[in-house]
Amino acid sequence: MAWGVDDPKLRPFESHVPVPIGDDAALVAARVPLSKQEVDIFYKRFSKEAFWPMLHGFWERARFREDDWQVFLKVNRKFAETTATEAAHAATVWIHDYNLWMVPAYL
Repeated sequence: MAWGVDDPKLRPFESHVPVPIGDDAALVAARVPLSKQEVDIFYKRFSKEAFWPMLHGFWERARFREDDWQVFLKVNRKFAETTATEAAHAATVWIHDYNLWMVPAYL
């Protein structure tokens, strides 16, 4: 799973892209389409301004905004829905990184 900016003014969004892992082999990553605004809020603002400072001992620098939290939840739900569609029934899913902390709750 990965995300990509879905901007209709640019090229069409690719929902699946190859990920080379060797000379002849490749995995295929399913991508979650996000708007530039969703990326800016979910990743650049909320994850980096709220969670990152707390995880590194800078609690006084953590900034929480309710509107940003709602976007964070919306994006995590998109990841969960795409994961549920892509993963095999009863598959074990590894969620990597703090910006996807809510995905397990939605799965």
